[in-house]
Amino acid sequence: MHKKIKNILLSSLACITPASAIFTSSYQTNELIDISTIFSSPKIEKMLGLNDKPTTDEVLGYLHKYLVDNNKFTQYGTLLNEINVQINDVIIITTNSHSSRYAGSFQLEYDTFYEPTTVSEIFTGFTIPNLYYVPSLSEIKKMLADYLIAQSRTEYINLINYMNITIGGTAGNLKVTLDAFNTPYFYISGQASFNYSLKTPSEFYRYTDTAITGFSDEFMNNQAKYNMYSIMEIPANVTSIAAYAFWKNSTSIIPEFITELSFGKGSNCSAIKNQAFMDALSFTSLDFSNATDLSSIGLSAFRNCSSLTSISLSTNLTFIDGSAFRNCSLLTSVDLSICTNLTVLNNAIFFDCSSLTSISLPSGLTTIGGSVFEKCSSLTSITFPSSLSTINIYAFKNCSNLSTITWDAWNGNTSLQNSSFSSVCLDGGTVTVTNPIDDAHNSAALLDTLKQQAGLPEGWSAAN
Repeated sequence: MHKKIKNILLSSLACITPASAIFTSSYQTNELIDISTIFSSPKIEKMLGLNDKPTTDEVLGYLHKYLVDNNKFTQYGTLLNEINVQINDVIIITTNSHSSRYAGSFQLEYDTFYEPTTVSEIFTGFTIPNLYYVPSLSEIKKMLADYLIAQSRTEYINLINYMNITIGGTAGNLKVTLDAFNTPYFYISGQASFNYSLKTPSEFYRYTDTAITGFSDEFMNNQAKYNMYSIMEIPANVTSIAAYAFWKNSTSIIPEFITELSFGKGSNCSAIKNQAFMDALSFTSLDFSNATDLSSIGLSAFRNCSSLTSISLSTNLTFIDGSAFRNCSLLTSVDLSICTNLTVLNNAIFFDCSSLTSISLPSGLTTIGGSVFEKCSSLTSITFPSSLSTINIYAFKNCSNLSTITWDAWNGNTSLQNSSFSSVCLDGGTVTVTNPIDDAHNSAALLDTLKQQAGLPEGWSAAN
């Protein structure tokens, strides 16, 4: 017998001898109890790691553990002092002549075991499918048991109940770890990890042709099962997201555990239509980097997404309608410079994005609509491309911290509506023309124009 196995088993027996010291009971009865009914003929499982016949101490240790595991020790613990153990091809347990409470006998079958092994060897070939939610411990245990059954290795199934199973990792790198440390299976050692990913299935959505119109009943009715899923991924075959798809629709309200919107690789989505995600209060980020065909974002599509902090836009955007990101009060920066085909910013797109500190405009931008950046009170600077020809009313009204305006190759032909720069940084700021086309279109000339035509406050100055 392996010394480690024997020592551990013997240590468990320390608590069952002698009888006078440990096994006392207040239970009183005149009726003898058949011991076979107590144990229901258990089998000594391979957890003992036997390589030969067990010893009497090992058998007693197993019976002791059986009583403890089955909540019978308090009532029947004294039995272990009143039995005889005979070990041959089977183990025969009988009550001894001193027993006044127990009677009868029963047999224990046992198996001898083979070579030491590891967790990774036992579960070689086991995989976790890419799931739509983080699985529960019971689900992982079932997967492991099903695998062992399929591999005809059922002798290891009981190991599953003793291993330390950890479900963790980070988004995109989730894993389940199995650890055999401190299990009764002394001949099994080591650790194994299995990675898996979370995916959004197409069946989570309702469709009209290839347009998403909302969430499916499957998703809405089983949110408790999917509440560890934080990314809402639009399947690649979707061509558009319908107007109002996830707004004011009781079957399509975005649950609070979803914090990110993304698109599958190879996305065919070309349009997000009016108010599709308006009031999606749980969104913190939008990732359109895979949506290379996305060209249009509709009216108020993401209006009032008050937890939104970051946006990664599609390079092929050609149209963003009015109020698309209005009242996204935690949004801090937006890079529109990658949208090289975007020429117009329609009215109030970023109205009252009060945390917006940085905005990069497309190099071919021609028009900034009314109130596009109105009340963007954290915006400190803006740089206009030479292509800009129109800034409409209230475009930068109440941008109270805007103190730097830079205009590349300003040509003096821009249409500036009155009050487009009213109430910007009343303490003053600096106007700069970079790459002036001639001496007449310098920083001082731009400063005068902005004051006279666009309502730029007094106190501003031109860069040298």
